[in-house]
Amino acid sequence: MGRLVAKLERVKADSLRSQVYIQLKKRLMEGVWKIGEKLPSENELCGVFGVSRVTVRAALQQLEILGLVETKHGGGTFVKDFSTISAEENYREGCNRLSRSENNSKRHRLFGRNVRRYARLYR
Repeated sequence: MGRLVAKLERVKADSLRSQVYIQLKKRLMEGVWKIGEKLPSENELCGVFGVSRVTVRAALQQLEILGLVETKHGGGTFVKDFSTISAEENYREGCNRLSRSENNSKRHRLFGRNVRRYARLYR
């Protein structure tokens, strides 16, 4: 019995902020709210998720840091145009898949090409 316990790792539960963030991000990516559209207020989101305003605010701040939304003091939180962010995530996911493969030269060619492409986007 002692050996079995030694091999187990502690289960990590996501924080409430993380859970709210994940759900909001998923809805944003699904297009539930369109670019420029106002998200529900912090108080409304508190009621929907059953969490405190501090938790909702932290999740919204995380989305704002990623550039998915913009919060205007006293005006609410609005969806930003994040189409380049979605493309960047797809790119990272593709690189991760390639990095797991044994063909590193293919990954390096893809990486170099896409870095130049993203550099043009952010000029």
